[in-house]
Amino acid sequence: MLETDVLSCSPATPAADWPEPTALPELETPDNEFPIDALGHILGNAVRAAQNANQAPLALNAQSFLAAANYSVQAHANIVRDGSRFPVSEFFLTLGETGERKSSCDKMALKPIDDFSVELAVQYESDYLIYKRRKAAWEAAQKSIERRGRGGKDQIEQELLALGKPPKPPLVPILKCADATVEGLYKSFLVGQPSQALFNDEAGQFLGGPAMTKENKLKGITTLSKLWDGAALERVRSTDEFTVVRDRRLSVHLMVQPSVIQDTLSDELINKQGLLARFLTAFPKSTIGDRPYKKVDLSQDQAYEVYCKQMESHLGTPPRLAQGTQNQLAPRDLSCDATAEARWTAFYNLIERELKSKGHYSGIKGFGAKAAEHCLRLAATLALFENLHASSISAEHIERASALVEFYLAEWLRLSGGLKPDGEEAMAGKLLDWLKTKKLDIVTVADITGSGPSCFRVSGAARQAVGCLMEYGWLKPAPPNIEVRGRKRREAFWVHPKILS
Repeated sequence: MLETDVLSCSPATPAADWPEPTALPELETPDNEFPIDALGHILGNAVRAAQNANQAPLALNAQSFLAAANYSVQAHANIVRDGSRFPVSEFFLTLGETGERKSSCDKMALKPIDDFSVELAVQYESDYLIYKRRKAAWEAAQKSIERRGRGGKDQIEQELLALGKPPKPPLVPILKCADATVEGLYKSFLVGQPSQALFNDEAGQFLGGPAMTKENKLKGITTLSKLWDGAALERVRSTDEFTVVRDRRLSVHLMVQPSVIQDTLSDELINKQGLLARFLTAFPKSTIGDRPYKKVDLSQDQAYEVYCKQMESHLGTPPRLAQGTQNQLAPRDLSCDATAEARWTAFYNLIERELKSKGHYSGIKGFGAKAAEHCLRLAATLALFENLHASSISAEHIERASALVEFYLAEWLRLSGGLKPDGEEAMAGKLLDWLKTKKLDIVTVADITGSGPSCFRVSGAARQAVGCLMEYGWLKPAPPNIEVRGRKRREAFWVHPKILS
């Protein structure tokens, strides 16, 4: 991140003689309609019903409901392909302005999960009282054996062995959280439910919170990536033994304002570690201003009721556990049938061809390289949501999942600047948004290419955007060899004071 507090510039930033800049033209968001039919009858109709009630963008509602559906099935199966196993779990990222009704979408989609959490909490209170009585009885028996001390050490050991291990406390009844540190996630999986969710409709608090501070960022990134991959979490402390948490599942849905996500999308460490490529991202066109009041009671909608009952059935079905464990999952295997395998292979090859230089997806290689795996995860989610006991993934599910992935590929192209129709002014708008978040009074091309949005890594893109902003009066050239952050720069550009205010 650029440190504006150590900025050293001479002469002083011109302000008094700088005319009002011209606003960049409003650019229409390219039409990228969410493929609602790909969600199927139950899930798709529930999304339509929710949108009719809250009038938020269709994709925003779809993200919430798809994330909830993914959570409801992730504990029950692993995808098997070419001898490898990986989770059904998915990560979702949704961008929306304040007032876009992100919370409303999540509240509707997550109601069955919230209701089930209440049931678990009530059961936990009862189970915990039983556990405390059993623990007290076990401890009393242990003390009695040790106090009597009959038959010597060997006899005591035999009696303690016969007593068995102390009773285990019931699992903590937390299914989802809005914010978590790496240590918090680890502990939650150690003592809590084996299938959990990180859902946050104002994810700025997570992205800017303890898990993603400068000191914790790498650990937070690798932990989330491991959970997406289905890898074990390991912890070593000087005060306790080495412990490993295996076979847990995490679904993630972060909803965030576009201005908040700017730094995350351009963060070098996050991009290098491939975390963002694990997210299915959507930035739907706003519906704010086009939402006349409608009197709709979603609880009376039949499609929504069917969705809730399906979710309740899945949530109430206990997942398979590894023998002798309380919360280590042992999901069954789920693979494609022969026709589905052929359809998926064709989709894989299509995406792979477009990742080469000058290919359609060459500018989003990170997400593009994982697109085929996302397709399998989404296909498995759809298959299991519709039938939790499905024996295989069908060709229909692959086709529907590939339509969803094509939507997410188009979104990534748009967000990364890889979609060209908007042209020079769209790129200048991205640079202007970045400058507003950084509050810099002087900037160099190296600053933009090194720390700016990823679309400016392309040769010439930053200089072209700078030229456009100078034309509109937002930037002006600084004197040659000016000192910027302790170094003389042959070329730099003043930033209009209006941005700093």
